[in-house]
Amino acid sequence: MVVKKLGALATITAATMVAMPFAQAGEADVPVAPKATGAAVKAPSDMGKYNTQTNGTLEKPATIWAENFDELHLPDWFSHTGPKGWKVKTSKASSGEKRWRGWTFTDVRQWTWAAGTDERHWFTRGSGNFAVMESEHQRLAKDESFSTALVTPQIPVGGQNQLVLGFDSHYRQGKKGQNATVTISFGGGEGQTLLTLDKNDYSNHHELEVKVPGGAKTAQISFNYNNSYNDKWWAIDNVALHKPYKYEDKKPTGIIDIISDTHANPDAPTNGKKWGRAMDRISAFKDKSTALVVNGDFVDTMRDKNYFEAEKILKAHPYTGADILWGSGNHEQYGQELSSEKAQKNFLTWADRDKPYAEKVVGGVVLIALGTEYYDDHASQGKEPFWNASQAQLYWLKGRLDHWENEGRPVLIFSHYTLANTVSGTHSAWYQNDYNDVEELNDILSGRKNVAFFTSHTHDIVTLNDWWGRYTLPENAGDGIPVFNTGAVKEGIVPDGDNDEETLKDDRSSSLRARVFDDHLTVEAWDLVSGKKVQEVTLPIGAGATAGGTDDGSNGGKDGEGASGSKDGSTGTDEGDNTSDPGAQPGTEPGTQPGAKPGSQPGAKPSSQPGAQPSGEGKNAGGKNGGKSDAERQASEPKTVGSFIATTGATALVPTLLGAMAMISLGAVAKLSRKKN
Repeated sequence: MVVKKLGALATITAATMVAMPFAQAGEADVPVAPKATGAAVKAPSDMGKYNTQTNGTLEKPATIWAENFDELHLPDWFSHTGPKGWKVKTSKASSGEKRWRGWTFTDVRQWTWAAGTDERHWFTRGSGNFAVMESEHQRLAKDESFSTALVTPQIPVGGQNQLVLGFDSHYRQGKKGQNATVTISFGGGEGQTLLTLDKNDYSNHHELEVKVPGGAKTAQISFNYNNSYNDKWWAIDNVALHKPYKYEDKKPTGIIDIISDTHANPDAPTNGKKWGRAMDRISAFKDKSTALVVNGDFVDTMRDKNYFEAEKILKAHPYTGADILWGSGNHEQYGQELSSEKAQKNFLTWADRDKPYAEKVVGGVVLIALGTEYYDDHASQGKEPFWNASQAQLYWLKGRLDHWENEGRPVLIFSHYTLANTVSGTHSAWYQNDYNDVEELNDILSGRKNVAFFTSHTHDIVTLNDWWGRYTLPENAGDGIPVFNTGAVKEGIVPDGDNDEETLKDDRSSSLRARVFDDHLTVEAWDLVSGKKVQEVTLPIGAGATAGGTDDGSNGGKDGEGASGSKDGSTGTDEGDNTSDPGAQPGTEPGTQPGAKPGSQPGAKPSSQPGAQPSGEGKNAGGKNGGKSDAERQASEPKTVGSFIATTGATALVPTLLGAMAMISLGAVAKLSRKKN
């Protein structure tokens, strides 16, 4: 295998690698993490294959029509000709640039090259080609304006009485009087308005309920940009009509609480207080979770004192569920005066295991962890890529996903590091390159329908529209793998400019709860300051699951009680210590070495115009816009309803040419001059 180190450098082949065991637990001078205080649980005895009885499955597909525009041929990098049956209807205008007169089909790279970034590339939900109404660069003559409609073909809806229109939207409001609407008509009749946009609506996924009139045979949808005069823009992608999802399973197999980015450090006592508050909030939930996942950056650096601070916090604020699952982030690797071996040794001692990647089944829920196997902070100066995986980890991951796919079970994957163009902040060049082995990872993930991915790292607040998104690859473009931003316990951050970000001054702290059912997944975002639920989304997950979902937005419900959880505190059971050895070969279970690499970044393409980069570590607290409200900063509140690594062991490949690695110049690496969150 070829293992790449530090991006721009020449590759290091297997000839320069040797097999070395990871540090054994107890070899470092840090404590073992305090254990959870709750009783062990077992998996439900009646657990079967997931997602076989709902209309979100391959057997009974919920989606009756969909379009993602990715099959369009764009010889000039843009076109006004859409997919078969689509029409663009534009009122007359005698001036302006023809490229942007009415709806245009393009991609994010060509759009931003022609019109500039200016937050256009924040469309994390857009993948491949999409439809754009670019008003700002029309350059119409004074006193001239026009309206334009993007109209679907006539869609067969005979026999249906209730449907849901889903689509991804990225809208920036122009002058007063300009707006956008979504309308639907049946059988060529008069349209009815489903949605009106008259303020910013960044990277949002809409699910609009549609009542089909009796006797209707066809429906037609229109996306209307009204009264355009050099205003802003609207982009649309992944349009679909589906039946309402009807889930058979009413009780979750398990509930997983997820926190990240606590940054324990005795010299930063506020971090410890926020972590303690988070633990108290989680313990106060009426419906107790099966496990707690701490998805990385739980300590500020690899220094021993930070681990002892983490121990102190958890002893004062114990987790009362059945198990705690620890993940490693970049801050567990930080400490330039120390070594990568020291970082691994401290983390593995704390987690009481000997491998940074693993699988465990907890309360019937399959959890898989990804973990970096080498990171030299001295050579890398705190910069990406952070995730460096051996062939053993990649081979193991493919084998485990193949196995659970054959078993018909959903899998939750936890990784501290972000996947490009998925959730809040990942439009930024800072978060495009976290995975050194991204091509191999893409090949393993591509086409999976039974996987959900949880990432952290950005500290972005969970009240933004794209707190969840999808990781789209060529084999599942427009659908993709659902990805969730876990937020941060320490603080809250919002995007700012092309690649920058702003740390909010007020007290921000957040977590997620994942309720895993046999036929769907519900993920809730919680504000740990107020103790209230602020967002919720329910998605089908399974071998035949399709895009869509029900997003409840900020429908908080009762404090400490999620909308869809059982009230008796029972969350299912655990098969005991069912942990697979990540170093073992899959054996009789399906699993082969990863195949051909995709060879390109997935889905939506990042902007090529990076903004100014701040130097050094830190979050630019307060920022230049610190006094603004959330609406002014992002204007994208929703409109509608840690890396888990478990106890296992094995051997991995670790580079031995550490001296050569340390000699690499930062100029050759050509990375941004800031240390990641």
